[in-house]
Amino acid sequence: MESKWSLFFFLLILQNTAVVVKAQKTSRFQLVSEENDPYFGTIKLTNYTGEAEEKAFLVFPRPPQQGDPAMLGTFETKDSSVYFRPRFPFMQGRTYWIKPRLAMEEDSLITLNIPQKSKLKAPRLTKIYPSSDYWPANQLKFYLHFDQPMELGKAMEYIEIVDEQGKKVEAPFLDMGQELWDVNQEQLTIWFDPGRIKTGLIPNRQYGPPLLEGRQYQLRISRKFRSITGLEMEKDSIKHFETQPNDRKQPDPATWELTIPRANTQTPLMVQFPESLDYALLKTAIWVEENQGNKVAGRVTIGENEASYYYLPITTWKAGKYRLHIATDLEDLAGNNLERSFDTALAQEATSLKPPQTEIEFVIQ
Repeated sequence: MESKWSLFFFLLILQNTAVVVKAQKTSRFQLVSEENDPYFGTIKLTNYTGEAEEKAFLVFPRPPQQGDPAMLGTFETKDSSVYFRPRFPFMQGRTYWIKPRLAMEEDSLITLNIPQKSKLKAPRLTKIYPSSDYWPANQLKFYLHFDQPMELGKAMEYIEIVDEQGKKVEAPFLDMGQELWDVNQEQLTIWFDPGRIKTGLIPNRQYGPPLLEGRQYQLRISRKFRSITGLEMEKDSIKHFETQPNDRKQPDPATWELTIPRANTQTPLMVQFPESLDYALLKTAIWVEENQGNKVAGRVTIGENEASYYYLPITTWKAGKYRLHIATDLEDLAGNNLERSFDTALAQEATSLKPPQTEIEFVIQ
């Protein structure tokens, strides 16, 4: 999927891309712009005589200084030419610098100017989960959904939590060294620092939890967050929420309410929860099986505030017995799953755990 997006955006970019050569001896560098060329979207170095193609030249997103990392990508040699395919497409409206690593040319630079295409739309933040305005004070994570692929590696610069006095919450998020995007780079998962949430740990004792009970907060996402095409969002996004008491209870399927459809209909099976559950896990952690064990083909819809679940069959329901299956890793907003509470000490787990309920039987008349 990633390569598909890269090819698509390079197609848009290459139509108006110009390479400015600062010296004649660097004219051996070309941008492959023929759509039918298997190396479409790469930078080509012709008449290469080196022994290996690896890093025959470097590409930078800004004028390179000593120690600056080059862009990630792969090199390939064919017919005395070297091709560089970037891991992610160039951003529109940006200039890139190519630094050769050839004898007698190491001090030269080529600038690659990527024009802005006005017909491309600015990215939008379409949804924040949990969608509820009430989060437990020990909220574990949240999800940001965008309408197009977004830039990697900059999210923490654009996301912050502010309290009712307008004071920024310091270091509330877990620094994992890499960002948690889906394969399309449209859904971003942000974790609050578990070390500050879980009682008894050193970060919790030293700095306290990121969120305090009974307070009002704003989750702010700056408009400067860019898509992979280099466009910024049109406006800042703000999510207001209020914190409720810490939640340390496991989800209990015995408390769920099922609204059972009738046979020969395509009415969805509805499951109502007494609390909001994790949006992403809800989409995969619950499914329906026939009595013989065959999974019922269907589509899942998550209800308001992630407190309900709808399973719509592809074909009409047949009369008979069914089972609603629940994966044990299904979590509530505080990270409690069917097997254990997120904040349960390991020593306590060994003595307090009981087998979780992972099935609910129901009959369609």
